[in-house]
Amino acid sequence: MKKIFFSLSVVFIFCLFSCSYDYHKFFFRDPHVDVRAKEIKNFSSPVTTDAQVNFLILTDLHFGGKKDRQEEVFFKSIKDKKIDFILFLGDLVDTGFEDCYLESETFVKKLKSNLLQPDIPFYILLGNHDLYQDGYDYWKELSFSTNKDATYYYFKTPINSEKTEFRSWYFLDTASGILGNNQLNNFKELVEKDKNPKFVLTHYPIYTDMTMIDFFRLSDTRERALLIELCDKNNVDLVFSGHWHSGGRYDFGNFTEFCFKSFCENRDNESQWTFVTLDESAQNVRFDNYLVTNGKLDVNTVNYRF
Repeated sequence: MKKIFFSLSVVFIFCLFSCSYDYHKFFFRDPHVDVRAKEIKNFSSPVTTDAQVNFLILTDLHFGGKKDRQEEVFFKSIKDKKIDFILFLGDLVDTGFEDCYLESETFVKKLKSNLLQPDIPFYILLGNHDLYQDGYDYWKELSFSTNKDATYYYFKTPINSEKTEFRSWYFLDTASGILGNNQLNNFKELVEKDKNPKFVLTHYPIYTDMTMIDFFRLSDTRERALLIELCDKNNVDLVFSGHWHSGGRYDFGNFTEFCFKSFCENRDNESQWTFVTLDESAQNVRFDNYLVTNGKLDVNTVNYRF
């Protein structure tokens, strides 16, 4: 009996403190997505004209974690950039502790200072790491978040100068690895009525190259299939996602998913951030991907026509 207890204790301690598992996952407190995303919230447009829309995408920053972020190179790259708003696609912090969120606040202050835009809007998705410990409580109190405590929300941007046509941007709460019945049914009802062209943003990808492990994509196969069908049939041009630090591009026929590489260094020692230019008149999205690999910066440009 003592041997069995000792063996179980060794396994427990190994899981608790091993780098591969992370001890804080034992204290993961996840308010169910059906509670967080009971209804969608509508925010006003961050832009007022149909001119080119410029925004910055960052994902998986993991403040408080052990992985490096190329912050010095990043801050140099954003100087003199015209940016209308900033998107964080989830996992802002690593463990959900308060000091991780305080570190993110410091980063954002420096980001605003370098841009010389103290009031620039930040739209943030909730990530699974943001929920660790009591992280959700701190996430809801972020001073720079434009969407405040909303985890499921949308806004519309004008497509023409008369402002008679719009693009809808839907931000989904996938921090628990699922959409949940409430959010999925509500999203289905909304997108089927909404005839606007659309972008959909989610922390967990619909698809990744890591097909054997569902942890790196939405885990419920029924939800995943329905989301693909909804995007395919309801004028969704692009899906933006994070979570899978290695990133990827996945074409589904009528829409494409761009899964962005992490801002914190991934397993290939890569750190990425992306400047995006949306030109509705040209029906084009330009992605300028700034990728630092082993300390070397490379800029790769991708144009996507819809």
